[in-house]
Amino acid sequence: MTVLPVIVRAGVFCFVLLSGAGFLCACRNGDTAATDELFAARTALTRQEWMHAERLIEHYLRDSQDENTRWEAWQYLLTAMNANGLSQKALLQVLETMLVEFADDETRKAVILYRIGECSEKMQHFGRAVESWKSYVELANLNNEQRMEGYRRLAAIELRLRQFDAGERALLQCISIPLPFHDKIVCMFDLADQYMAREQWKNVVDLCSQILESKPEGTLLGMTEYMLADALEQQGKKKESLLFFERALKNYPNVSVVEKRIALLRKKTK
Repeated sequence: MTVLPVIVRAGVFCFVLLSGAGFLCACRNGDTAATDELFAARTALTRQEWMHAERLIEHYLRDSQDENTRWEAWQYLLTAMNANGLSQKALLQVLETMLVEFADDETRKAVILYRIGECSEKMQHFGRAVESWKSYVELANLNNEQRMEGYRRLAAIELRLRQFDAGERALLQCISIPLPFHDKIVCMFDLADQYMAREQWKNVVDLCSQILESKPEGTLLGMTEYMLADALEQQGKKKESLLFFERALKNYPNVSVVEKRIALLRKKTK
């Protein structure tokens, strides 16, 4: 019988045993114990044994140095922690550790920063959320749609913090992304909403008019018409305002709100 060593992947050697009856293949990993733990963790996850899976993955991460399988293991750990109902604080601590480990891998860093942004928002840690989304949008490997979402998330938090100038800058960056005009009207709507909060009625009217020229549909159409009607009313243009409130009835998510505004405005115009 002849024994031939064949490398089938990094760290794993397969010995092919040749005989008259055919061949057998027996594989041995250079880090067998850690590999067994990861395999066992996968099995525990499929069986929804979340706590057991979490312990196995934590042991694996202490022992293994393989970058690719470590990334896989971190994802399993997050899945198990979510299923266990652990706190957002615990999840955030894991994500921050991952961010340090994969700081030089922009593709994985994008995934981590996105998760940190989401987690920080849920915890209302808005300062950390702003930092995360700022870092996210600066990554070179994002596509235009990802960058647009990042700027929108950043601007929404800035608005919540009443950081209007910073929010406006983020949305102007969003609008400048080289996408078809119709694809980025959501950024224009967000900016118009920020102008509403700042009572900059003319800017609201201008942006809403541009959005409507692109013929949006559904909820975005109704919300744009409602916002335009509101701004026009603030400018004292009651007849024009009433026209757009009436148009908003078809697509605005909460019809009763529009009906009340129409009733009040009709009283004022008598």
